[in-house]
Amino acid sequence: MTSNEPDKAVQLASTTVLALQGWQDMHTVLATDASHLYLLKTEAPPAAIDLHDIYGTGFQIAPSDAIRGNPANPDLLLIAAATAGNAGSSVFLFEIKSKRRVSLTAPNVFVTSAEWSRDGIQVFYTARDAAKNFAIYRIFWDGSGLKRIRPGSSLVVGQ
Repeated sequence: MTSNEPDKAVQLASTTVLALQGWQDMHTVLATDASHLYLLKTEAPPAAIDLHDIYGTGFQIAPSDAIRGNPANPDLLLIAAATAGNAGSSVFLFEIKSKRRVSLTAPNVFVTSAEWSRDGIQVFYTARDAAKNFAIYRIFWDGSGLKRIRPGSSLVVGQ
């Protein structure tokens, strides 16, 4: 619906979801249930991807995970999830077409709240530092340029 015509709202999909994960592009909302990532499209039928294909055996599926579409590349997802065996959590990338998975952070770090920068080149996330305090970090999509930005958590990436 448009914001000035709320009475013209229409249902995007009849699929029951647990979490809205954000927009993949201006026509596609990402949503999850316990076992699927849904690409709910405004101009086409919804598509689904099995979360087991995305997570593989190295990560555990949880409703609190953040799954974000890259703003510049609709084939690329960013996921913050617990590693297998609860050794920590990590941020990884998943390419939808090739089904390729690449870790961006070490697997034994407690990572949450991963978000793309507006240009889709940088990833910001919250992690614990050596003193077990929360800090915000930045890393480039290719795994380079890791930098501690500041103390804190849950950075909001604005315009």
